[in-house]
Amino acid sequence: IFCFLMKLNRVIVVGEQTGNKAQRYPGNYLHTARYPNFLSLITFGLLWIIFNSVSSCYFLIVSLFQLLTPFSPTGRFSTFAPYASNKAIELYFLHLDNAKKKLDDWMINQRPIRVVTKNGLISKPRSGLRVGDVVMIEAEWRNEEVPADILLLFSPSRDVYINMASLTGEKDPVQKKVPEGLALKSPKEVPVYGVLYTDPVNDDLESFNGMLCFGTDRYRCNEDNIVLAGSVLLQGTDIFGVVVATHTETKLHMKNTTIAPKRGVLSTQLNTVTKYTLLFLVLFIIWG
Repeated sequence: IFCFLMKLNRVIVVGEQTGNKAQRYPGNYLHTARYPNFLSLITFGLLWIIFNSVSSCYFLIVSLFQLLTPFSPTGRFSTFAPYASNKAIELYFLHLDNAKKKLDDWMINQRPIRVVTKNGLISKPRSGLRVGDVVMIEAEWRNEEVPADILLLFSPSRDVYINMASLTGEKDPVQKKVPEGLALKSPKEVPVYGVLYTDPVNDDLESFNGMLCFGTDRYRCNEDNIVLAGSVLLQGTDIFGVVVATHTETKLHMKNTTIAPKRGVLSTQLNTVTKYTLLFLVLFIIWG
């Protein structure tokens, strides 16, 4: 009844993946590179370079007008040649940036993380994490970001302090706690199996509701029990938790995708000048 009233319609089988396959939760492969291959770079990347600003579109129209019609007072290639050269250089630097991001993505995705199974602890690459995995965030992970949204299950001190600057911009330590009443032995010694009911994923950092079930035992969960992806562990002890959201469903990813990219001041001013110039030319042609 509580799960129905709180709309906890997201079901996660803890410590076992067979029951989670039907839910089709996303994988944890991180990809910040915009273009996965060279073909997409020279097609979509080139289109983005050409049409991402009014000024670029304006000079494209002018260069094509000079190139394809006999009405230009200057040479046919006087605008097209420098315009094409400029876009080729932009495409080259876009390729360098995209290649660097792909390399960084590969290195991050290959970082190992310990996962609790019935056969003991095994090592998985970060990209291999799945919702429902019980993971050990080791003390040596300090200064490295937590790879997924994790519900805290075990800590020797029952709490943990983290830095959430990448999510909130604040550097003050934030305390996270094991759900009230939950007293498990270290999952390193005793594997954990259960069911977790949670509310749908969202980008609100202060919102999480869940019910953790181990047999007949029930434990309420809230935002104080969640260690979010992008957080950094501050204390030097190993902690255990269950993955509740990966990559595209993490609050970090959802928060970042809702923020519109900022355009530089010079680019904004150039676009404004180009708009007025284009408007003046249109009016001049109409009145002429």
